[in-house]
Amino acid sequence: MTDAIMPFLGAIQPVCTSSEQIEARYLSAHGEVRQQFYPTAVALAMDAPRWAKEWNCYFGVSLRHGTGGTEQHCTRVGALWADVDAKLWADEADPHAAAWAALRRFGLHLTATVSTTNGIHAYLGIAEPFGLRDPSTRATFTAINAAFARALCGPERKPDAVHDAARVLRLPDTFNHKTTPPHPVELTSCEPAHRYSLSEVVAYLTTHHPWAMDQPRTVREPRALMARNGETYGRPGDDYNSRAYCLTEECNPSTGCCLMGYLTATRP
Repeated sequence: MTDAIMPFLGAIQPVCTSSEQIEARYLSAHGEVRQQFYPTAVALAMDAPRWAKEWNCYFGVSLRHGTGGTEQHCTRVGALWADVDAKLWADEADPHAAAWAALRRFGLHLTATVSTTNGIHAYLGIAEPFGLRDPSTRATFTAINAAFARALCGPERKPDAVHDAARVLRLPDTFNHKTTPPHPVELTSCEPAHRYSLSEVVAYLTTHHPWAMDQPRTVREPRALMARNGETYGRPGDDYNSRAYCLTEECNPSTGCCLMGYLTATRP
């Protein structure tokens, strides 16, 4: 078992229920992919070292249902994430130092950071696990996740698009075998007490990084979204590529759950 995987996963993932698993993907230098699923973080932490010697090790940030790695298999998530690549600051004297400086300027305390050789994977823990089974709630999460990444990197830089719910990222205490010699993937900070509700994150981004929220996106399955004052902001057929964001509360009749988030809608 490694020293970093357990505290890292404990900080950024919910604890698996009996119907959930953690996905891991192992990629060889020759392009071979092995997919494994673990019922607990302990099981992953115990098995990862045998792969880390020769394979690139990745994990699904969102928990999975069944043995699939698509967004339809995602169940819950415990953090926002971003890939802050040093190449975005290639014009700086020290691109890696510039990337770290960008994280320090963000304002909210990050829950965990992982050094990946080429950059940093940054995680912002959310106070309560967020459900991803419903397509509309999943779309809301990915929109906020993308805004978080843009805010971290700044208005003049475009981060890699790794905000999808099914994303796999590098596991700490393993190695980046794409370099010669292989470079350690290191957990550089882990502070599980630093976590925020999604509504707090959205409010912070809107106040301090409004340009990061002001991005068009498409919701595949638009349906009525009720604002907190009871006014309908979105209906089937509306243009969901608008830049006008509104804070909404969506109630899912099938689950009885309500969700706060920023969604786009253009009034007809």
